[in-house]
Amino acid sequence: MAVYVFSLGLLPVQEWIGEARRSRDLRVGSVLLGFLTGRVLKALGGAARTVVPFDDPKDPSNGFRRFLETPSLSELLKRRDAYGIPNRASGYYEAADDADLREAFEKLRRGL
Repeated sequence: MAVYVFSLGLLPVQEWIGEARRSRDLRVGSVLLGFLTGRVLKALGGAARTVVPFDDPKDPSNGFRRFLETPSLSELLKRRDAYGIPNRASGYYEAADDADLREAFEKLRRGL
């Protein structure tokens, strides 16, 4: 089993910030980007391990765990701890070989 490093990000964030008229707009944009990034990580499955943001098992509000445990965006917007989440994630992915890795990301792309 080979270990690959991955990095993903949802962009452009600066344009979203520039368009915000209220702090509520920034919060919703932040939660949406975190929610979508969390869903991408979930779709990658158990072979993906994030390094940034760090998921602390002792603190479930850290990292993307809160996004993976919250079933919908509307429920996530009700949570006070869903603010200020990054739109990027980096980590490791275990795959048998390059072809296996390529297939995992192609499956992810087709599913989105």
